[in-house]
Amino acid sequence: MEKEEKIVAKLLLWWKDLGLGQDLKLARNQPLIWYVGSMASLANPTLSQQRIDLTKTIALIYIIDDVFDIYGTLNELTLLTEAVNMYTTMNLTRLFVLFSYFAELVLLPIYSITYIYICRWDISVVEQLPYYVKSSFKALYDTTNEIALRVYEKHGFNPIKSLRKSWATLCDAFLVEAKWFASGLIPKSEEYLKNGLITIGVQVLLVHMFFLLGDGDTEEKANLIDNNHEIVSSVSKIFRISDDMQSGQDMNQEGHDGSYFKYLHMEHEFNSTEIAHEYIKKMISDTWKCLNKECLSPNPFSEKFLKGCINLARLVPLLYDYNNKSSFDLIEKYIRSIL
Repeated sequence: MEKEEKIVAKLLLWWKDLGLGQDLKLARNQPLIWYVGSMASLANPTLSQQRIDLTKTIALIYIIDDVFDIYGTLNELTLLTEAVNMYTTMNLTRLFVLFSYFAELVLLPIYSITYIYICRWDISVVEQLPYYVKSSFKALYDTTNEIALRVYEKHGFNPIKSLRKSWATLCDAFLVEAKWFASGLIPKSEEYLKNGLITIGVQVLLVHMFFLLGDGDTEEKANLIDNNHEIVSSVSKIFRISDDMQSGQDMNQEGHDGSYFKYLHMEHEFNSTEIAHEYIKKMISDTWKCLNKECLSPNPFSEKFLKGCINLARLVPLLYDYNNKSSFDLIEKYIRSIL
């Protein structure tokens, strides 16, 4: 077990070395805030490395979101999305054995060979893109493979296909949103919400948490998390609606951001904003009932994963204080005070 101060120090060093905070001046730069999600989801003191890896995932969700929302042109974002969707796998074990043979350093007996794969996204696609897109793509590429390898070393299975798929799904949804705004199209509230359940990034976070906890040891279990189980979609919905309810502006950024609350208000003749808020709050309450029912009913997920999902959803009132627009600043202040 590591003390939280050391974990935070590692994360801050990783973020600094990554350089995205310097490359993307307009993007969110809140590593301490991102760590809150990991602390809430994985509170067990023995899960320090998992909290570090989950925080890296959260950081990249925010960064990729900002690349789509603030920086990229539609053409650049289309190429980035294509790059994330195009991949091959490289068998590291075969390469290692081949290298060992030629170097006369055969370290693995034949019967002990296992097959380790890493994800090879098509880097050539992004070579023509601006530096900020390439640096973000490289960070995503390196971190995803790093996490997959760590899961393999600890649990004996490789989640790279599921991790890659979660990022591809997220970028696909970001691109849909980017096309809406580029064309001036105003989506229907339910159409926006369906896509917004993906763009909120919770599915990516929970897919990574699922494998970091060692839950994906069978193909059947991996398929459950890949196909956006009701538990995953419920947590996503709580976050999406709460995020959109807070405000139509995204942390004072200069990009474009949709809002389920705004689109719903346009379609329905609410007598006041307060009535609209009450309507949204009831949706959140109903989603909580669904989440609790799913977690209490027989399901294939581990207790650690279910607890992580519930605790993540419980974080929402703290992150999205509807009466206080500076809630993120207050959270960061509290974290610094206890370190």
